[in-house]
Amino acid sequence: MQRELLAAGLRAARPGGVVAYVTCSPHTVETHVTVTEAARRSGVPVDFVDARTVLPAGMPRARRSGEEPQRPGRVAIRRTGREPNP
Repeated sequence: MQRELLAAGLRAARPGGVVAYVTCSPHTVETHVTVTEAARRSGVPVDFVDARTVLPAGMPRARRSGEEPQRPGRVAIRRTGREPNP
């Protein structure tokens, strides 16, 4: 269900719009599979962007030293391209 919801969000976003996918899962592979499959299913062109550059300031950061700057469960996807012609 998560993939379908994320794919629908990507289709609903305007070109240049950003969809943030945030999860509490510590499993990076699970998050990667979910977002890449949702992007494929959406049928719209997208780019994966650094979530830190598009999410609001003050979002919780990684707590442990040595942890990745962008936590595994936080992904931002920017829709690219133009609106389809009706």
